[in-house]
Amino acid sequence: MLIPVDSIPSDAGPVPHESGRLVLSQSEVTGYADVINNGSTHVTTVKHRADSPSAAATIDRAFSLANEAMFTIAMQCRRLSVRRTRRSRIHSALVADLQFLLIVLHRLRIAANVARKARGVSIDADIKKFDEALPHLKMMRDVGEHVDVYAVDSSKRHNKEVSRRAVQMGTWDGVTFSWLGRDLNIDTARAAAEALFFAVSKTRQAFIVGKLDLQAPTEL
Repeated sequence: MLIPVDSIPSDAGPVPHESGRLVLSQSEVTGYADVINNGSTHVTTVKHRADSPSAAATIDRAFSLANEAMFTIAMQCRRLSVRRTRRSRIHSALVADLQFLLIVLHRLRIAANVARKARGVSIDADIKKFDEALPHLKMMRDVGEHVDVYAVDSSKRHNKEVSRRAVQMGTWDGVTFSWLGRDLNIDTARAAAEALFFAVSKTRQAFIVGKLDLQAPTEL
């Protein structure tokens, strides 16, 4: 939630909230401040430069992004689960569902990376496990997102082994998406996504109960 700092009274104190309290501080703040509600018993003091989000804001933002991604991943996996048919050439509706799944899986990883920008957060091992479970995700997502360069065999494409002839060729056996000579098992993908989301959620919860001492975010 964003609150215009100019509208906050100079004597602002605890603000009632349906599930907690917020303590606002104008010190070192200009423009807008990130205001975080961390539950019914935790009070967050907002005290940072508006152009540099607090560690609390960073971890809360990471959780929010991860939550949105995980919701979408679960939705896509449910959609794909009804398409458990015999191995066949892929049709347009299925292509859309599979490509969207690649995008949101990658977005979940980005959300986890946002969390690790707050010093004190240890989530690298969880991201590594996600990458090991889905070793071809980045490559498949990149080709889908930059299909314009792959469709014409451009010298700008990062994966030179991918030919334009492979861009629209793939198979689906009801569980595994085979494309570009790589495989993505949706059951494995969902399990890996759930594990990474849990890691982000656990990190946020540790901060809420005071078991994690976060410091200002850094550029990584």
